[in-house]
Amino acid sequence: IDITNIGLRKISKDLIDINKLSIFAEGDKVEVNSYVNIGKGGWAGKSQIIVDNIFQNNRHVSVGYSTDNGGDLSIEGDIDSAFVFTGRGEVAGSWFIPGTTSEIKKTDLQIDINARIKEGLKGISAKIYSDSTFFQPPKMTRLIPIKLRASLENGIAEITELSTHNHEQETINVSGVYNLDSMTIERFNIASEQ
Repeated sequence: IDITNIGLRKISKDLIDINKLSIFAEGDKVEVNSYVNIGKGGWAGKSQIIVDNIFQNNRHVSVGYSTDNGGDLSIEGDIDSAFVFTGRGEVAGSWFIPGTTSEIKKTDLQIDINARIKEGLKGISAKIYSDSTFFQPPKMTRLIPIKLRASLENGIAEITELSTHNHEQETINVSGVYNLDSMTIERFNIASEQ
């Protein structure tokens, strides 16, 4: 089955736009392939979702997403009979930062996820962390190392630690809160001990 121009009820088209979706099913397995535009064009790419044991109370889910510019996302987990997903995700590779000419050149981002699927973005709880991400600002060849600790709960993304340091180990720390419903920054702090 092929479907085009899909709209999601609880997720803005500015956040996720699915241009084409193909569904294939055989036995107790369903495979969904699509081309998805995330973040107004910054992360356009191909996705694949495979659900095994579709007729059981506990279904295994594998998600893969590869951006056109070299970013990769993989998620593995299970969906129970109440449509609650529990799993883990990994982000690797290069990722453009939407709305800028900046880029994440390399990352080891890890995500622990619990999602009440029927609730959309507000139903997602996640712990997000990375110890080895490298950011490249526009017109610079230098890569900036980043450490990240963040969470997502009830449509609110909170960064508790986003830090970087220079060659003299001087550190800059950033924290903040972003509301995914209103797409606004609710709090932002930047500090350095030096």
